[in-house]
Formats: sequence, structure tokens, C-alpha cells
Amino acid sequence: MFTTWSGTYKDARVTAISGGSGGPEAELCMVELLQHTEADVFAVGGSGGTNERVHPGDVVIASGS
Repeated sequence: MFTTWSGTYKDARVTAISGGSGGPEAELCMVELLQHTEADVFAVGGSGGTNERVHPGDVVIASGS
């Protein structure tokens, strides 16, 4: 159901998870992470959220995947 990537960024362990359909899947994913991992920092975002040029409140229009 989820696509997951894990690695490191600036010596921190990072995992990115894509649920694909918005709020309901994000909630399910968060519950699973809270129950089954030791993660203590979470960031929830949408398309373009990892691009340094995208800021909170910006509108992102995807042109491809």
C-alpha cells in the first residue's frame, strides 16, 4: 500500500513514505509509525515538499512523475 525509501541525510536516519491518496492514508501511516518505530520527528507534506524553492503556502502544479 505504501512506497517507502530510507537512508541518511546529514548523518540523520530519514524515511520517506508515499501513501498516494491524502489524509486517510497519512493517518494510517502515522499510526503505524507511532506503534512500530522509535521515530520522534514527523513531517507531513505534499508534492514538491522536498524542493528548497517550495515554501509553505506555495501552490505546486506537477508536470510529471
